[in-house]
Amino acid sequence: MVPGYSGKRFLILMIPLVASVLGLLVLVVMSLDLLSTGRAYVGGEGYWSKAQKDSVFHLMRYARSFDPADYDAFRSALAVPLGDRKAREALDRSDPDYESARRGFIEGRNDPADVDGMARFFVRFRNVSYIARAIGIWAEGDREIALLQAIAGRLHAEIGGRRDPARIDAYLGEIRTSNQRLAPLEDAFSQTLGDASRVLRDLLVAVLAAAAAAIIGAAVLVVGRMLRRVDSAEAAHRESEARLRLVADGVPALISYVDREQRYRYCNRTYQEWYGIGQSRMIGRTIREVFGDANYAALRPSIERALVGENVRFEHASHEGGRTRVLQVTYIPHRDDGDAVVGFYLMANDVSALKRTQDELRAATDELARNVERLQIIAHHDALTGLPNRVMFGQQAGQILSRTRRHGGCAALLFIDLDGFKEVNDLCGHSVGDELLRTVAARLGANIRNEDVAARLGGDEFCVILDAMRDLDTAEAAARNLAQILNQPYAVAGRELGVTASVGVSCFPRDGEDFEALLQKADADMYRDKRRLRSVSGGR
Repeated sequence: MVPGYSGKRFLILMIPLVASVLGLLVLVVMSLDLLSTGRAYVGGEGYWSKAQKDSVFHLMRYARSFDPADYDAFRSALAVPLGDRKAREALDRSDPDYESARRGFIEGRNDPADVDGMARFFVRFRNVSYIARAIGIWAEGDREIALLQAIAGRLHAEIGGRRDPARIDAYLGEIRTSNQRLAPLEDAFSQTLGDASRVLRDLLVAVLAAAAAAIIGAAVLVVGRMLRRVDSAEAAHRESEARLRLVADGVPALISYVDREQRYRYCNRTYQEWYGIGQSRMIGRTIREVFGDANYAALRPSIERALVGENVRFEHASHEGGRTRVLQVTYIPHRDDGDAVVGFYLMANDVSALKRTQDELRAATDELARNVERLQIIAHHDALTGLPNRVMFGQQAGQILSRTRRHGGCAALLFIDLDGFKEVNDLCGHSVGDELLRTVAARLGANIRNEDVAARLGGDEFCVILDAMRDLDTAEAAARNLAQILNQPYAVAGRELGVTASVGVSCFPRDGEDFEALLQKADADMYRDKRRLRSVSGGR
């Protein structure tokens, strides 16, 4: 601590800084909560949109198949937007029903961890322009869903009764019209949410920037004040030390200070006059180093007593400097503010004035190092299959290529496209198609090594990079083996699906030096493989 600068005064000066940092932390937490809620609404809109499309798909199938399972699938899909409507209606009134809203959001497949924040966000900001506009679009979409539900009821009654083809076709037309009206509403809702998120982000950045500026300003003021006090204290201390040294150098006695490591931190001129040992040979050196092992052995018991807090007085015969002196030696322990011994004063011979040792200047500075995490969440994995997405795959592939470039060998990149996947989606529904993609991903993961990486690029396209191949032939053989495994039938949702995989292969370093070059080469090779298979199968 700087002399004359008390801990209480330091604490008072730190209070504004601590308060500012705490305020900034509160703003950061609130910002993250708001942005997380915005993300939850965007995700909820995705579930709403997919469920609406699934409900239309199953209802139209029901109109042709008359299968009750299709009608049950329609009702199951429609439960998502109906749950969201329940939540909106529970919140969009003067006394919001949060419990009903929570149940509604959960029925809408929103994460239970997000629903409380979504409800609070709705109530707090429902009258703000962007949010009010989004709520209006939401309500209009709910009205359209209600119409679709009514059409479904009439269609269900017709199928359960006369099954008039003309009436059923009319209902199908109404369903298509309703679906066409819903599409622009979904786009408008997504656009409005995006605009609101950007405005909110800009506002939060501005608030955080202002708060950071306030903290910096406060820090400048506090540090400036502290520096002025430190400079004043140091100047006073230097002036005091100079005066004290002048006095100590004029005293015909040994005066010195030894720290807890038994190193001299001060000695007066008498050491030079008596023993011919100047300050440059003593400061920073231990007692043993200055006076030798024999003297240190005689002094050590008294030194250890002083370092545990005893005042020690004893006689010591000194033979340095060409003469023998019997010294009356006094060790006075030096204690810090916490009553711990940090060293001792040494006085020998006729000590008439006690030199008070210099106060060690300890400037206590608390470093404020709080990095605000980036508010943008970057997705690294495909939500459907759990495989790395294109961005993460590119990074991992780049690491594999760098490692292969350093250590030699080769690597292979496989570009895989599923043939017949669109027909599975059209004939069996998106849920079966999604399950097929998950099955393909699982088969890929089960048939590659730990050092290899599989990814889904999008749609029915996958990629695999094979690491640490001995040579190009080994890499191509591994690629052919994986292609054969992928071409085996898939058991999905109680049925066997015979999709096949067109596989393109590129090898590093033969076909390119970086990930993008290898990806383009493998893509082109995949299309050649697809044309070859079509040629072999007669163009089917």
